[in-house]
Amino acid sequence: MKKKKLKKNVKNTMYYVMMCILLGVFCFSAVQMFKELKSYQDDQNAYDELNQFVEVPVEQENEEIPETERIPQIDFESLMEINDDCIGWIYVPGTKISYPVVQTTNNDYYLKRLFNKTYGISGTVFLDARNDAEMTDRHMILYGHHMKNGTMFANAEDYKDQIYADEHPTGMYITPEKVYDILFFAGYLTDAYNDSWTLNFTDAEFEDWISKSKSRSHFYSDVTPEIGDQIITLSTCSYDIADGRFVLLGILKEKTKD
Repeated sequence: MKKKKLKKNVKNTMYYVMMCILLGVFCFSAVQMFKELKSYQDDQNAYDELNQFVEVPVEQENEEIPETERIPQIDFESLMEINDDCIGWIYVPGTKISYPVVQTTNNDYYLKRLFNKTYGISGTVFLDARNDAEMTDRHMILYGHHMKNGTMFANAEDYKDQIYADEHPTGMYITPEKVYDILFFAGYLTDAYNDSWTLNFTDAEFEDWISKSKSRSHFYSDVTPEIGDQIITLSTCSYDIADGRFVLLGILKEKTKD
């Protein structure tokens, strides 16, 4: 009888220990989830505060909007008072991509810093440190996080869908002096170790790179860059593969800014 009672006590003890462990895991996970959600919200609030410096055109169905009114009006003077690393604004109509762009001397600084330079897991969209901020290079690269709440560059990976790509074929890059149209022509999943981040090409290398990019693309576009065109890439993380990236490529076309 004593042995049976002992076994029962051991089983009860193990049961309570397991329940305590499971409860601890649950509480830890809940706390971590709360912290993550709070971080997302804090970051979103910080970027929402910048909306006072930006006037984005409102698209209306069945109504033609004059070309000059399609360009977001950016108060760069006020933005640069907050952060003098600000060099531009990236905007893709119909998506959540509408953010200030910064550049500094390395590609690590803004990974976990918001536009106001405080800590934030969303980071800030930034131009590759190797690029000329005046956008004179043959290939410019913008980096932005793929946030699970759909912010920053998360919408870039939506270009894996042909319908989405057809509905959002263009973007804009605005600087204090110039406005550029972006004509998207390719978007594909890759890793962090190929030619997607090459900046300088010979003409032959450039043509080969464009051909490969279009062949890798998840969507079809009748837009094809030519020698002399400038390319801008929106680069973000992808959770589909280990150390994955999704890159969205477009031709950068300067337009007259009124």
